[in-house]
Amino acid sequence: MIINITADGRPLSGFNQYHYDIPDTLDPARVKIGPAEARQRVARLAAPYRHRDIGKPRLMVHRYEPLGEEPPKPSRRRGGPRARFLAAVRAALQRRRRPPIGTHLLVWDVRLSTERPRNRWRLLVDAMTGRLVEVRDQMAYARGRGSVYDPNPIVTSGDVTLSSATPVATLNAQRVSVRLERLDPAPDDGRLHLDGAWVHMEDSFAPHVAEPTSPIGRFVFSATSQSFLDVMVYFHIDRFQNYLQTELGLLDVGDSSVPADPLGETGTGGSTGTGAGVAFGVVSSNSCSALTTCVWLRCDARSRCPWKRARSQMRLTRRGMPFEAS
Repeated sequence: MIINITADGRPLSGFNQYHYDIPDTLDPARVKIGPAEARQRVARLAAPYRHRDIGKPRLMVHRYEPLGEEPPKPSRRRGGPRARFLAAVRAALQRRRRPPIGTHLLVWDVRLSTERPRNRWRLLVDAMTGRLVEVRDQMAYARGRGSVYDPNPIVTSGDVTLSSATPVATLNAQRVSVRLERLDPAPDDGRLHLDGAWVHMEDSFAPHVAEPTSPIGRFVFSATSQSFLDVMVYFHIDRFQNYLQTELGLLDVGDSSVPADPLGETGTGGSTGTGAGVAFGVVSSNSCSALTTCVWLRCDARSRCPWKRARSQMRLTRRGMPFEAS
């Protein structure tokens, strides 16, 4: 019971922290997995990290709830320690039998800290079976806002006459404000970049254009701005990648941050996509196609193609083999 009192000693409020729905069968004296064994199990999972510190396990009651749309943030480096750690975590979680939602469990709460790369993890180990129950990423990530076409001006306006000759004000009116999720935390300069869990900007090909940055996470640009393309790439690939991982549960498909060059291919009209990333070329003809859901990137004011002729295709890679979803 928590009692809040005023400065003169009068009761202000009370809060009862007693959980009446915890079953009597959860007896700490009857656990089958001790703290040392729980720590050993976390150490095996954390083997990919050379520089790691495993905290003292703490026994606690945990009410099981699925993480939903908050899976651990994937790794930008496919073969790096974080990627291998998450692969081991996924395998361990798939072996367990999921308890019914709302079930109370006795678990060991183990904290894992690593350096190079710097990560902070919270792992819950079932104190009765030793199975991994849950892994939470304790690092803080950022969120921003931007403006994009979603999906494109023809659809949102219903005006099939729109083209690159349309006044910029008309095109800008078809932008929508969106939330940019899962951004990496700001580096030492304090400015957020369009780099995150599922996609990051990479200036791989000419023309070389610096990606936009913002100290407050505001990425709002005119439809004719080169920076608008970066926002389109980030938002649409991030949303589609997150859909694959969370809604469809395809954990082994595209399970890393995709390198993307929003304005590349040396200014030619082709766009490419491989297991190494995607790059978008500038379209100057009357047709338009691209390799991602950001198909409308090349149908902006710098191109002459009507949006209605564009077709989208996401090209992904699963263990080196192409996987395509139209």
